[in-house]
Amino acid sequence: MPGRGIRIGTFAGIPFAIHPLWLGIVLLISWSLATAYYPDQVEGIAPGLAWALGVLSALLLFASIVAHEYGHAIVARRRGLEVEEIELWLLGGVARMRGTARRPQDELAYALAGPGVTLVVAALFGALTLVVSKDAAPELHALVAYQAFINAAILVLNMMPAFPLDGGRVLHGLLWRAGGDVLRATRTAVSIGRSFGALLIAFGVFAALSGALGGVWFAVIGLFVMAAGRGEALHAEAVGLFGGVPARELMSSPVVSIDAGVTIEQAVRDVVLLHPHPAYPVLEGNRAIGMLTASAIEQVGADRRAHVTAAELADRDPELLVSPDADLAALLDVPAFGRVLRAVVIDTLGRPLGVLSITDVERTLEAHRRLGTAQPVP
Repeated sequence: MPGRGIRIGTFAGIPFAIHPLWLGIVLLISWSLATAYYPDQVEGIAPGLAWALGVLSALLLFASIVAHEYGHAIVARRRGLEVEEIELWLLGGVARMRGTARRPQDELAYALAGPGVTLVVAALFGALTLVVSKDAAPELHALVAYQAFINAAILVLNMMPAFPLDGGRVLHGLLWRAGGDVLRATRTAVSIGRSFGALLIAFGVFAALSGALGGVWFAVIGLFVMAAGRGEALHAEAVGLFGGVPARELMSSPVVSIDAGVTIEQAVRDVVLLHPHPAYPVLEGNRAIGMLTASAIEQVGADRRAHVTAAELADRDPELLVSPDADLAALLDVPAFGRVLRAVVIDTLGRPLGVLSITDVERTLEAHRRLGTAQPVP
């Protein structure tokens, strides 16, 4: 899944972000359209105009994708889910939501909302191709024809029953509604999705070896479907197993922490090298104020480590500090936990009691599997 992008605004109360990789994809699509599509569709088109139309077409494409994701997000919010943000990234767009649908009809509603928006967009551009004359305005006709085609292609691809694509989520909702067991529905949807993912990879590799470099995208999407589907299954399994379990039962202690006032140079020498961990609670006195990750430390150059303190570098997201009674299943849906993959368990005075990490969760989940109280994901 995508990483955190750069937030550029808010629409309908939902933040909108762009991942840096998105700019490269816009450039790639613009180049492809400017050097191949528009010269083929419009005889004698000037290179400058072809590039302008290529960029405009790429931006319209992503505007359609944003509309698609807002369709998901707005309906999901009306169905009780919290939407964190919408982000444009390498493979298009994603609406980040906290939690999962409580009823199959809720999942069906927001899963179909995005494709419904795309269907309307494709139909509108399709109608415009009938209105705009190819002879009188070939450039404009080529532009609307491309938008009609690409939105129709997105619709078809998204509705494949490959979980977690939209079609896979629709399948999941239908299986859930029919059987009443969300975990079993997830397992079945993931198994079917993995089959479709494998077919996409095989088709993409075959197409690429045959000279159609666009086949690489199908292979990439297939890999995404397989990886993301497994992630969805793991999440569903963990939520089902750990619902109602308090954080204190899985946390690790004692806590290896870093004082807020020490420099990164001191922290590395006195703590990190002696107790290598992916992250450390940062304390002011006895109170936890945040988390310092090893990746953040690595980004500080050796020449600056004597001048930067742990407090300056710490991630102070309050969601990284949790009560010992915090529901573990709910914690797995917290974006901050998903980003750092751990949280500090604190008492009422803010003093650290332990650290709950994704490793603790996975270790316990694996123990349940070995004992037969949980089944491995497909």
